[in-house]
Amino acid sequence: MCVSMPAISLACPNNFYIKCGMLDLWSCDTVFSRRLIIGLILIGVAFVGISLAGLLASISVSEVNLSWGKITAQTSEVKGVVSIYNPGPLSITSSNIVVSYRMSMNGIVMAEGSRRGIQVGRGHSTMNFSVFFDNTKIPQWWVSHVRNDEKTTVEIDVNFILDLGFTQITLATESRRFTVETNMLAKMNTNEPVDVTIVKPFHIIIKSISTRWGDISDETTEIKSEIVTYNPHMIPITITQLGFEIQMNNVSIGEGETSSLIILKAKTETTINFTTEIFNKKLDDWFVTHLKNGERTVLKIRMFSILRVGDLKVKVYLGTYEDEIRTDLLSFSQS
Repeated sequence: MCVSMPAISLACPNNFYIKCGMLDLWSCDTVFSRRLIIGLILIGVAFVGISLAGLLASISVSEVNLSWGKITAQTSEVKGVVSIYNPGPLSITSSNIVVSYRMSMNGIVMAEGSRRGIQVGRGHSTMNFSVFFDNTKIPQWWVSHVRNDEKTTVEIDVNFILDLGFTQITLATESRRFTVETNMLAKMNTNEPVDVTIVKPFHIIIKSISTRWGDISDETTEIKSEIVTYNPHMIPITITQLGFEIQMNNVSIGEGETSSLIILKAKTETTINFTTEIFNKKLDDWFVTHLKNGERTVLKIRMFSILRVGDLKVKVYLGTYEDEIRTDLLSFSQS
């Protein structure tokens, strides 16, 4: 039987409380009682979370396999399979268990995502997830790559997390950090003379070519070129234009040429300087071909000239410089 009793209580503005077995506080419709209820709930949640964390504490990520999935102009799917080892006696299924993935290139987050609510079986088990690589960030990454002397630090993190709402507990982590390096201009630079036929019997000798990166902005990347030529003939040869065309997997990404006439004097060396521009916004189109081609790119740089010999004007390709670029961006075996 419940009885009303006088009470002196700062927590309860009423002058009495109802005592009924163990329920002597619940009749106080006060802030205190509501806080108490919430506190008890939180303690219960924390207890369950701590208990679950204890069960999961010995779980480890034994292997991560990543591969490219569906590739579109805007995104490239990253498909993952995580191998998990649970030495405990129980299988665990919880909406609070989360696997997260994050990939960055030179500090630029290119892909991230998570999957919530997975089952961890006894012993060895696997879990699949999928996130999307943002192809539209490739121009931004390219700028960082060239500014960093053609070096990119790739960081991949896969985390196995217990999410309790008010806090997260990282149960296991698998991380990789490696560097991708390129040297795109290397094969253009040469000190070996090359004899180039213009129009028979006229020819010139390209004695050397040197290139370097110029100004880099969000929109364009410059290549500065210096070409030393020699005209072995007794008459001058006029070059209307001299330039480069740049392709990556047959995607035209840049071009450039001289803007004024160049006269190669008879029996004389002439140094020619000009700038080629890579249009950064075209690089995401190239990247799609790179992935679809198994992370392989054929770089072609074609040097051309528009020449005038007497009244004759002709466009001549002076040479093609090719290089192959290979990457393995999803590798967990690199170091």
